[in-house]
Amino acid sequence: MQCSAKCKSTSQQCRRRAVKGKRVCTVHGGLTPAGAASPHYRTGRYSKCLPARLTERYHEAQADKRLLELREEIALIDARLADLLTVEAWPEIYEVIEQRRRLVESEHKRLVETKQMLSVESAMLMVSALTDIIKTHVTDRKLLAAITKDVGKLID
Repeated sequence: MQCSAKCKSTSQQCRRRAVKGKRVCTVHGGLTPAGAASPHYRTGRYSKCLPARLTERYHEAQADKRLLELREEIALIDARLADLLTVEAWPEIYEVIEQRRRLVESEHKRLVETKQMLSVESAMLMVSALTDIIKTHVTDRKLLAAITKDVGKLID
């Protein structure tokens, strides 16, 4: 396969043979290390060169819709906390409680940000809007009183 780079001097495509497995010749960087072998490689987060042993797990993680959920981790910490309470390992118990607090806080923020959780203010605005809709469309006074009573019970 021919090198796909252009020569600076002639502005034409290079006539050299490309390095095996690359698109360019040795002159145009065909021997430059790529991926983890590169001296510029740090985390690999933006790298196109993902080690083969990680590729399948990486694609699974990308497709996982529940990846950011922390409920399973919180349940695991609760189980660990219950276990620690039986042996009364207090320093570790305090540490696990702090881990749980941080996870619960993170999960709460995630739920609020993804709008899967309503704030009290949002819920009250929704109830108010629904009440206005019902008052607009329901003309029967007895039925309206019954609905108002049931909504009042729901709020309390």
